[in-house]
Amino acid sequence: MTDPMGDSVPLNKRNQLRLVDGLANHPSSFVLFIIYDQKIAGLATCFVNFSTFKVKPYINLHDLIIYDKYRGKGLGDY
Repeated sequence: MTDPMGDSVPLNKRNQLRLVDGLANHPSSFVLFIIYDQKIAGLATCFVNFSTFKVKPYINLHDLIIYDKYRGKGLGDY
């Protein structure tokens, strides 16, 4: 969120804990991590939702992040 594209200030410690707790307790959330050279290079926060038009579940990619120093390496292409 502190990236220029996020245009926001970091969460305070209380809200950081609330975020982790909220995601852990949400019934359909999961987080995918991109690992590059044994380090976390990015992540995607996802939620399983349900389409009434297609009558089937789908995945909503809510946040997709590639950390600045790992951008331009094609890590989000997969």
